Amino acid sequence: MMRPVVAVIGGGFCGAMVAAQLARRGDVRVILVERRARAGRGLAYTTASDELRLNVPAGSMGAFPDAPSDFVGWLRARREPCGAPAAFVPRSLYGAYLEATLAAAASGGRIDVANGEAIDVESAPGGARVTLAGGRSFAAAGVVFALGNAPPRPLPELAGVADRRELVAD
Repeated sequence: MMRPVVAVIGGGFCGAMVAAQLARRGDVRVILVERRARAGRGLAYTTASDELRLNVPAGSMGAFPDAPSDFVGWLRARREPCGAPAAFVPRSLYGAYLEATLAAAASGGRIDVANGEAIDVESAPGGARVTLAGGRSFAAAGVVFALGNAPPRPLPELAGVADRRELVAD
């Protein structure tokens, strides 16, 4: 029996973790659509700087609700010096953990990553049809939209100083 397909559009943190959760269930196949070359990290965890830290201790950052210490275990398995549950870990390390979590969930063939941009989702018998730029399309029993945050808009109050180098707009 074929498992139904669930399309997850957006491969940042939310999309990747929804895909991993669905894959753990085992009763669906997930197609994770991500326009960037790599899925899993999203904007918040793509940084390479170790100075940018999580704002929550590592012990509360496990990817799965039933395994809250999973991230700490992952850090310890890698012999990272910041593997204590109370540590505020670099965002780059958390991004690597998210990628590893997604890869582990995908290893059973339950997640396919489709690199490209979803340009259309329309209702179809049994669910929806998702079309990617370039023309590829596929049927899905359900669709999850995990589109991330919109880019910041400039504040009108800062219009007079918007071109100053001292202003960091984002």
